Amino acid sequence: MRTDGGAEQEEDREIVTTRVIDAPRELVFRAWTEARRLERWFGPRGFTTTTRAFEFRPGGVWDFDMHGPDGTVYPNHVEWREIAPPERIAYRQGGRAGDPDAFEGTVTFAERAGGTEITLRTLFATRARRDHVAERFHAVEGARETLERLDAHVGELRPDAAVRTGRVLAASPREVFAAFEQPERLARWWGPAGFTNTFERFEFRPGGRWVFTMHAPNGAGYPNESVFREIVPDARIVIEHVVKPWYRLVVTLTPRDGRTHLAWEQEFESPEFAERMRPLSEPANEQNLDRLEALLADEG
Repeated sequence: MRTDGGAEQEEDREIVTTRVIDAPRELVFRAWTEARRLERWFGPRGFTTTTRAFEFRPGGVWDFDMHGPDGTVYPNHVEWREIAPPERIAYRQGGRAGDPDAFEGTVTFAERAGGTEITLRTLFATRARRDHVAERFHAVEGARETLERLDAHVGELRPDAAVRTGRVLAASPREVFAAFEQPERLARWWGPAGFTNTFERFEFRPGGRWVFTMHAPNGAGYPNESVFREIVPDARIVIEHVVKPWYRLVVTLTPRDGRTHLAWEQEFESPEFAERMRPLSEPANEQNLDRLEALLADEG
């Protein structure tokens, strides 16, 4: 707000762009969570993106280059400040780490009659800086085109190939993460109700293998093999199940009022296969999280 000294108001320093997308907000939010998705739509028309580093967590960074249609390369550095799935993302973006001309960005996702109203707000240090970016880099048009590209990308994702669930757990992200990284504890809760596990190999690191057998209540054994594709301590785990049925499991941990919101996304090879698996996967995933929640409660 304006003070007696004549300070500029925030509305004098911001660019706000809004678009309603005909898709659930969980799906729209998901388009922001991985570099491979962002690279398909981020930026104005005609731009492409190359990622150097990506960690989608509070305090994590996204280092990338944007390539203009004329071949110009624009270095970018994003630091994720706040991530509240599927409602809000806040970040700081500049040309490099510590850029004095960096701006604050906020993305909000609101449910609107089965769709999602997404609002992209960029706040600059001064009105002069905002005007400079708007004039030289066509930031207003670029923001609008970026959301248009996001809309088109989300349309390509439907029907969805993923089965999702989530849970708020009465434990810290560190405590929840530890239940994944420690094999003796993971074996106690992994799988649907009544299953047990025998681990033959467990390498909890990016590229590490996880080979194990799940034992059903009727005595049947189910061999499994997975690879840990991404591990961000206390924040994110990506597991690829490399034997049939193939799937990619993304587990995201977000602090929430002293507890942890766990997002669980199981992506299959196609929407059609996901629909066939959904009657089995949805209850199995819920039972899996029931067992994790019980483990954390017993140990707490």
